[in-house]
Amino acid sequence: GRVGDDVFILDQHASDEKHTYEDLKRTYVPRAQPLLAPVAVVADEDEADAAYAAADALAAHGFRLAPRREDGPREIRVSAIPVLPYDKVDASDILELTRQLREHGAITTPIRAVWHSLATKACRTSVMIGKPLARPAMERIVRNLATMDHPWNCPHGRPTMRHVGRVDAVPAPSADECGATVPDVAEFLKRHRAEQLADADSNQQRSDGDDDDVVE
Repeated sequence: GRVGDDVFILDQHASDEKHTYEDLKRTYVPRAQPLLAPVAVVADEDEADAAYAAADALAAHGFRLAPRREDGPREIRVSAIPVLPYDKVDASDILELTRQLREHGAITTPIRAVWHSLATKACRTSVMIGKPLARPAMERIVRNLATMDHPWNCPHGRPTMRHVGRVDAVPAPSADECGATVPDVAEFLKRHRAEQLADADSNQQRSDGDDDDVVE
């Protein structure tokens, strides 16, 4: 991609993977799998109370509860767990959600296994590295970057693009010459370059302040 004299190289796999991942996050609906018998998850009193007080919220995340035993040990009796295509969920994973309930009063994010499963699915179903692409497919990947919430790296941390450099002497292509040179993509790339420069300035300031601590 190119904006003015700035040239960027895009990773087709990382870029497409991140777009797929964000789509999967938006459309994810937990599917509960009933257990043959309730599994007792050891929990402290606050966690157990929080779980049973928010049973509906836990069910919305795929964890269903069996009735608690008031005279028994402090525990959460799990009768169903969410099923994921690329990861295994254990009944004890419910504690990730009960901690959120105790600390924040609400469940703000799914269990880690959900994100891992969605990231794996996105990776395996997206455009692969080295696959030859026709121009329309290339343009689709570039345009999709401009629509993402967090386009800078794939779910596994790989950058979606790199700033290669500037080519002041080479005329920039027109919109007719390059179908991917559209306003939203241009604005997206400019924003990426501005953030790179801001990060570089910040790193330089920290480096200048740490000169006295450098050991030769």
